[in-house]
Amino acid sequence: MEWLTPAEAAAAELDDTDRLAGVRLAQAGALYIHGQFGAAPPRLEQLREMADAGDDPLLRAQSDNLLGRRLVIRGELSRGQAALERALAAAARGEALSEAHGFLLEAAMCARVRGEACTAFGAWEEAAEWARAEAALGRLERTRGEPALAGRHLDAAAARFVATGMARDLARTRGAAPESGQARPDRRAAAS
Repeated sequence: MEWLTPAEAAAAELDDTDRLAGVRLAQAGALYIHGQFGAAPPRLEQLREMADAGDDPLLRAQSDNLLGRRLVIRGELSRGQAALERALAAAARGEALSEAHGFLLEAAMCARVRGEACTAFGAWEEAAEWARAEAALGRLERTRGEPALAGRHLDAAAARFVATGMARDLARTRGAAPESGQARPDRRAAAS
């Protein structure tokens, strides 16, 4: 969109690929919101190239997710499905890496991309990834010291996990270690 053109030019002039990617994601989203479905895919394909060049799995998942959904809307089902499948794979890898290194916001974003892609496929049971994203946001808010907000996210995730029979995720959301089923110690309580 025109109002993002100065931001795109500034990011390009600064050679700030992260900022440029953010601007281009915003442009693609704005085009979609304004119903310009044909204009968004070229922008998203540029993003995909940036993600590949920078070896950025989150950007790759985001651009493939948006691209896939736009292509499906335009009736390009096989290309859209291929992009959505790439988004699922990249987001799964990104979520695992992010959580392993304590980057909970990035993990939540990857889980959300996975949920959106599953929803676009009509894979409703797999769309439980939305619930996993909700749980990741709850864990993030808990670490930020926002127990009320964390509780809302974790309660919403737990309700979805109960509804879909996702016992492992439910146990993790309630604070149990997934491998053992045992409750995790509260580090803050132990420190005080």
